Amino acid sequence: MSFVLSLTLAMYVMSGMLSLAHSVRRRVRLFRVSALAVLAVGVVVNLLWVMTRWQSAGFPPFAELYGCLVLLALCVGVVSLSLELLVDVRFVGALSSLAAAGVLVFSVRYLGETRPLPPALQSPYFAPHVLSYFIAYGALSVAGLASLVLLVARLFGVGAPSADEGRRFLEGVEAWIDRSAQIGLPFLTLGLILGGFWAQAAYTDYWSWDPKEVWALITWLLVVAWFHLRMSSRRPVLHAALMLVAVAALYFTLLGMGLLPTAEQSVHTYTQP
Repeated sequence: MSFVLSLTLAMYVMSGMLSLAHSVRRRVRLFRVSALAVLAVGVVVNLLWVMTRWQSAGFPPFAELYGCLVLLALCVGVVSLSLELLVDVRFVGALSSLAAAGVLVFSVRYLGETRPLPPALQSPYFAPHVLSYFIAYGALSVAGLASLVLLVARLFGVGAPSADEGRRFLEGVEAWIDRSAQIGLPFLTLGLILGGFWAQAAYTDYWSWDPKEVWALITWLLVVAWFHLRMSSRRPVLHAALMLVAVAALYFTLLGMGLLPTAEQSVHTYTQP
């Protein structure tokens, strides 16, 4: 891992620890201010790596899974920072910062030299398609973390009728889920549409039922189903469970295509380092 990404990793971990400290000692405002400042530094340094790699290679560094995972960490960090400023539940922000750090650590297994861009990726749709999807992935990852927090909190009885603080906590967690999902769905939709236009330009067909296309559609349908359920009923536990299913489908789309027997037929494969 380069020095820049090592610094990014340190900033994400430090921000997560400071946010956890603030969630325990809410009266110590310095924890919150420091957590936000450190997270902002981490996001800026993370972005610097992406821009530097892009400039040195001459094309977006997203053809390899390594570059995509670094981009995912950045998107999780940006969404977390945005919602930390809006929603008064530091605990979810702490987990999001630590999740961004975890993505960076996981990315190291795919580390390799940048290869020339394959012909199919030399398209004006490449960068906006990938960026749209990974903004959505980052936002929905945060929604998934918040959903997990909500389910665990419900399991241990947080938010019982006599516990006002617990209810406020759960309301804040639900706000994290809602707002991150509101970011995720439009970008997920945009990525799906741009992918269709790219496929038509490259392969003269908007849709080919490629395994990754199918799972991208499944993920989109699950998120749409979550929105429908969220607007039509007041069942937070069910909402959270469905969001976790959607996020599981999302990560299978990103990382699990190689497990399918039809994987070799897919044109949506990352170049190997």
